[in-house]
Amino acid sequence: MRCHVKTDMFKYIFFAFWLLAGNAFGQVFDLPPSLPLDLHRALDNETRRIQRSAGQLENRGEYEKALDLYFEIYHRFPQYNPFYEGIIRCFAALGKHEEGLVWVDSLRTDVLQNARPADLTAMERDRLGNYIVDGGRFAGKIGNSSEALKRWEEIYQIPNLTSAPYYRLFNAMIDIRYPEGLEEMAKKARKATGDPSLLVTSLAGFYTSQGRVDAAIREWLLLMELQPRQAENIKQRILGLPEDENSREQIESSLKAGLSKPAIKLNVVELLGAFYFRSRQWEDAYEQVMLADQIGGNSGLAMLTFAENLITEGEDKLALHVLGDLRKSHEALSSAVRGLLAQAKALESTGSFVEADSVFSRLTTSSNLRTSQGQEALILQAKMRLNQLKEPGKARKLLENALQQQPRMRNSGEAALLIGDTYLAQRKLADASRIYNEAATGRYGRQPLLQSRALVNAALVDFYSGDYERAADRFNEASQKSPNGTLTNNALDMLELLRFGKSDSTLLAVYADAELYLRIGNESKAESLFTEAAENGRENDLTERARLKLAQIMMKSDRVEEAVQILLATIELDPESLRAPSILLKLGKIHQNDINDPVGAVKYYEKILIDYPESLQVNEARKRLREIESPET
Repeated sequence: MRCHVKTDMFKYIFFAFWLLAGNAFGQVFDLPPSLPLDLHRALDNETRRIQRSAGQLENRGEYEKALDLYFEIYHRFPQYNPFYEGIIRCFAALGKHEEGLVWVDSLRTDVLQNARPADLTAMERDRLGNYIVDGGRFAGKIGNSSEALKRWEEIYQIPNLTSAPYYRLFNAMIDIRYPEGLEEMAKKARKATGDPSLLVTSLAGFYTSQGRVDAAIREWLLLMELQPRQAENIKQRILGLPEDENSREQIESSLKAGLSKPAIKLNVVELLGAFYFRSRQWEDAYEQVMLADQIGGNSGLAMLTFAENLITEGEDKLALHVLGDLRKSHEALSSAVRGLLAQAKALESTGSFVEADSVFSRLTTSSNLRTSQGQEALILQAKMRLNQLKEPGKARKLLENALQQQPRMRNSGEAALLIGDTYLAQRKLADASRIYNEAATGRYGRQPLLQSRALVNAALVDFYSGDYERAADRFNEASQKSPNGTLTNNALDMLELLRFGKSDSTLLAVYADAELYLRIGNESKAESLFTEAAENGRENDLTERARLKLAQIMMKSDRVEEAVQILLATIELDPESLRAPSILLKLGKIHQNDINDPVGAVKYYEKILIDYPESLQVNEARKRLREIESPET
């Protein structure tokens, strides 16, 4: 059998398969069931070998040879569907549509020669359906669309047909570029099979690809009515639809139309709330949340979840407003552990540390420490006392009391590391080292990541104490303990610092002391020591690092111009420095974001592209240049 090659068919087959697979919008599957093989004897080794050869030839585009092999093994096992499929694919790839039509018509005639469709087995009926579909497909490919449609009408007359041939028909209609008939085809298929959810996901995926988001949502909401267990997955698919202006309008109007369906009204309201939330339309989202709470039993949980999501988005003041409404309408939930935790988080994020500490204290009682929320509150309160309230002693007492009451807390190792941090904040290096070493030995369970972090912290204490060799050893040990065998970027940077700085132990000691003061929050003392290191008269890796730390401190205190001068001086002193591209990127960002000088930013980004074209910063510099040149994109 010989004829010319035509490969367009494969593009459409791939596209159709992509649609059936769900268009990557979630985990709701709408695929046809597997066809039974109906084999009375197993494939022999020779047949399997020929099948592999045919597949390899097909993959290489040698369809003529593949077709011959598929025919050879099909005649041995005519009931084995993969061999039939191989022949159909090769006919299509070779453009042998007329020959394909003659062949599938002969198979169809053979099936019906001695039996009516009603007398066929289920597998024979499915094969007959495939022959009808493929016959129509080939007729359409040779330009006879009316013949294709006429043939396809016959499929609805086959009694008790499974859904598989209808999926095949869906693909075929796309293949011959007749997608406008898909909706009517789906209606007939659902009527014939008695399955109202048939092809819902396939149609929704197809409509989405055509920009018909409203039609896609109509199908999804139908499926939600028919299969309530899939509601959450369907929500994720709808929320994963495109976010351009036209799609947003279609999504909003389609969901509002779905509110008329009583069975899924709560789900649709929740979808609308999530849709508005995604668009940061807080008032509209809150309106839907209140409605969802009413429909769902007026428990207040929807309001609390909304407040928690606002906190995640950094909208802490709005979250406090919602929590205030919750307190008025659902006092019990507001005063429960989950409600108090949300309130404490929001208060801390708005800078109300004393109020937050008071709420946290209600959560860290002995009884609450048995809950996951209580243990989360413990860690958050201790961190706040240490870092924001600057009360390391109180933070440590809180943690030690909790560990005495609940020694088997889920996050006891995290609490131990924080105790070490409180000693470090008070410059009690020996105590900090002891705590970190205890955590590193596995005292708080077999937690490789925790042990690795503890070793890194212990190494930092060794560095601050001047024991540089031991610090390097601990960093290396930490990398071995780490689950993936790597350290954080900061730890790797410290290893590099130790390697380059050990030749100047006096300067390294000054730098280490500065790092410690920066770590414990005494930035004025840290700045003084970094300045001493930067101006010591010897230009090396440590002095360059010191200047970069100074720029970091200055930026934090809004001394932008001073930071720029420090960074420029660093570049001028050593333009060949490996850090030069990252320093130029910092300068570009400062001019773009802090000084509002896009022209100045462009100068630094372009310098990266011209002078350091092989650097890691090139891609970001190019991206930022595009942002400046085309802000609308």
